Amino acid sequence: MRSILRGLLPLAVVFLLSAAGQFMPAVDEGPDGPAVIVVGENGFGSIREAIDYARPGDIVRLDPGVYDEPVEVDKPITLMGSGVQTVYTSTLVVSSNGVTLTGHTFQNIYYNATSHDWDYGGVVTRQTSGNSPSNSYISGLTVSSCTFRNCRQGVFLFGAKNCVVQNSNFYGCYRGITINPHRIGNTIYWSAYSNTIKDCNFYRMDGSGDCDGEAIAIFDSNSNLVDNCYMEGNSYGVHILRGVGNTVRNCEIRDTTYAPISAQSCTATNSFTLTGNELIDNSGNLRIASCARFTVISNEFEGNGAPIDIGRSSSFSFTGNTINGSAVHLNQSVGGNIPSNSFVASSVQTFTFSGSQGHYNHNIGTSNTVSGKPIHYYYNRNGIQLTDADAGAVLL
Repeated sequence: MRSILRGLLPLAVVFLLSAAGQFMPAVDEGPDGPAVIVVGENGFGSIREAIDYARPGDIVRLDPGVYDEPVEVDKPITLMGSGVQTVYTSTLVVSSNGVTLTGHTFQNIYYNATSHDWDYGGVVTRQTSGNSPSNSYISGLTVSSCTFRNCRQGVFLFGAKNCVVQNSNFYGCYRGITINPHRIGNTIYWSAYSNTIKDCNFYRMDGSGDCDGEAIAIFDSNSNLVDNCYMEGNSYGVHILRGVGNTVRNCEIRDTTYAPISAQSCTATNSFTLTGNELIDNSGNLRIASCARFTVISNEFEGNGAPIDIGRSSSFSFTGNTINGSAVHLNQSVGGNIPSNSFVASSVQTFTFSGSQGHYNHNIGTSNTVSGKPIHYYYNRNGIQLTDADAGAVLL
């Protein structure tokens, strides 16, 4: 029936009367482009029926309304909503490569219809069939122009790669976006890598005490990019745990309760890069723990309520940053290359240290300044003389 219809429908059709006397909902399809399959008035009665009818590359368009059916998108189609007028109250699971979701609102989703309690959320990627896990899934998901309100997680990129979340807004979720590999026991079967989150806004992600509440959390995942996002009033901004080659750039993060950006246990070469970000008026500050070989370059820190804390870390670069009202606390760290940072004069020290004598071993050059005047730093040296030095700070 389907192949016959596709051959006979070069133009928009509202209804067809089937041989069985039943009405076939509308399908709008041109001779060369994808079919547009409608859910709602004058269309299919459920999203599942429309997806079953669709072929790869087709567009399933949802009329305005509230949709509470659990949905699994298991073929490469575009699922198109009407923005704030198309509302989901149940988790949407993506189990196919090449899916596009655009123009949907997900709200009040703290539970789903699966047997799991860790993947509640608006959109969750998960391979759901097959006896042999394949690392080729899930790839190429695009989530665009969507809104997430009061969800356990907005988007859970679970074992996902080469996915994009863009131009979307997150409000009052337990966590905005999670990127995490898919494990069975302690073994990773579906890696997570090379995902992009860009041009998104996050407001009031709130966890339980000092746990969770991140706008974006990246766990054991490599080469992800967070670009040009705005985060305000969250428990945390971006949190990175382990992984290689992750980048956070050009983001503005304000009014965070704990750390606007935090990284932990990232030790491989090029473990992460933070560049071009503005961290402003947060209760906490940048927090890095047990990391190595990372780069923090050309960021702005202003009005934050705690020092920039680089703890138990080594062989890193902290360069070209502008700092107003914060110290850089080198906490049991060693081997930092720290040039060309600009401090605004204040009552706060520029650099502070803790640990043994070896933890003072950093390259802190006079290219670092306080209000344009050089910082002089001397480690393990005797007979130091500064004659008529116009210094911004002297650290011995």
